[in-house]
Amino acid sequence: MENYIFNENSLLHSIGFDVYKLYSILTNGIVSKQEAEKENISYSKNYFGYNFDNYISMIRYMYVNKDDENSAYKKYALKGISFIIEDQDFIYNTQDAYFNYSDEVFVKDKVELKNIKGIIVPEKYMDYEIKDLPIISFKSTSYINIKHTTDNIIKYLKLEGHDCDLKYYNDILREMYTTIEAIKKEPEDQDLLNDFNDTKYYLDEYISLEIQKCFCKKFGVDNVTLGDVINYINSKTCNLPIYKLPANYNVR
Repeated sequence: MENYIFNENSLLHSIGFDVYKLYSILTNGIVSKQEAEKENISYSKNYFGYNFDNYISMIRYMYVNKDDENSAYKKYALKGISFIIEDQDFIYNTQDAYFNYSDEVFVKDKVELKNIKGIIVPEKYMDYEIKDLPIISFKSTSYINIKHTTDNIIKYLKLEGHDCDLKYYNDILREMYTTIEAIKKEPEDQDLLNDFNDTKYYLDEYISLEIQKCFCKKFGVDNVTLGDVINYINSKTCNLPIYKLPANYNVR
C-alpha cells in the first residue's frame, strides 16, 4: 500500500466498514438518497444528519486540520474505508447547506465511477478480522437506518452465496424496535437506553460474524481480514488502486 498524493480539490467519502456500500459504490458510483431511488439502488444512511436528500457529504482534504478531534477526517476517514474522488464539482457555502464539520463539503446527486480514483484505508485495519470491526453505526438512534444497513448487507451476502441466520436477526430487530418505541414514551429512562445500546451491540456482533462466515467459506480459510474482503470486492468490480492512511485510533 502506498500513500496517495492529494490535490487541491481531492475529496474523500467514508463508509465505515460496510461491505455492501463498498460493493455498491464500486458498481454504481456514489449516489445521494434521491439518486438511489431514481436508479433503484438500495440505500442506507448511518444516521439522521443535516444532509439534503440530493447531496452527498464529502471531506475536502485541503480543509483537513489533523489536530481537530471533531473533524470529519478524524471521525470518519481514520476509522474506516474511504474513496478518493477527483475532478468533481462540490459546494462549500453555508447559505446552501448546513455543514457539520469544517472539512465537510457536499456533492450534488452522484459521483460517477470515472471520478473515483482509489480506495484508501488506515493501514492497521487491513489486517483486522472482519468479525472484530464495527459494521453498524453505534451513534445511530434510528431503527430504520440501522435496519436498512443490515438488510442491505444480508442481501449482498446472499449474492455471494451465503444465507444468514434470519431467525436470530429478526429476534434482535424485534427487541430493538420494542425498546425504541418504549424510549419514545420514556426518553430519560436510562435502563431503556442501555437496552437499546445492547441491542445495537448484539446486532453488530451478529452481522460482522455473518460477513466473516461468508468470506471464510468462499475463500476456504478460517480467518478473513478486512484487506482480504476489500481486495476481493475490488477485483470483481473496478480494480482501483488501494492506498493507506496513517492512523493511531481505535475503532470502538
